[in-house]
Amino acid sequence: MRKWLVIYADAPQRSVEVAQGESDARVDFLFDAAAARGDVDGRGIHGMWLLDPATAEEDVLGTYGLVPVNVRDRITARTRCHRKPPR
Repeated sequence: MRKWLVIYADAPQRSVEVAQGESDARVDFLFDAAAARGDVDGRGIHGMWLLDPATAEEDVLGTYGLVPVNVRDRITARTRCHRKPPR
């Protein structure tokens, strides 16, 4: 199962896992939809990322906005990187 973590704009000091227990396809859909909207459940996003815990290094499958350095350093050519629009 995919792991989707979000850092909300109103709480930039911690990340929260969302969409626990959802299928991989559903998490992918929700992640891409949230990136397009710029929010998760109406809360603004500082940054978010999608991980594959089934891989040895928990591959980064997607990012949006600002993500921690340890996540950014694991981005590969296969990672879907959504750009956060400038304000």
